[in-house]
Amino acid sequence: MNAATLAALKVLAQKATPGPWRWMEGEFRHRYMVQVSNGKWRAKPGRRARDSWVFFLAGPLRGMIAPEHADEWDYHQVMSLRWSDIRVKTLINVAPKDADAAFIAACDPQTILSLIEMVEAGPSAPKP
Repeated sequence: MNAATLAALKVLAQKATPGPWRWMEGEFRHRYMVQVSNGKWRAKPGRRARDSWVFFLAGPLRGMIAPEHADEWDYHQVMSLRWSDIRVKTLINVAPKDADAAFIAACDPQTILSLIEMVEAGPSAPKP
């Protein structure tokens, strides 16, 4: 990695939604859906199943609210998609695989900026 690439990555990280990031789509399913006796999920009365999340990558909470009382609108949305946002019935490769999702969430801006700082401070830091 050269100094220009490192500088460009630093600018991107500084402009991105702050971390930590985490995948949270399953944490809000209970607001829209109820699990029935056969293990499948069904919309709650007065709710639409299409309002539930396909994926939801969240940043930190927006305000001073305890996480146990927060809903999806209390978090910075880094990347999200609801079923109601799409027009097809079948999704293939829309949401990331579990390992990819964990990696994406782990690469929040603070983590990247810390790595850049370590590289810049080290004996083999890229020279301009």
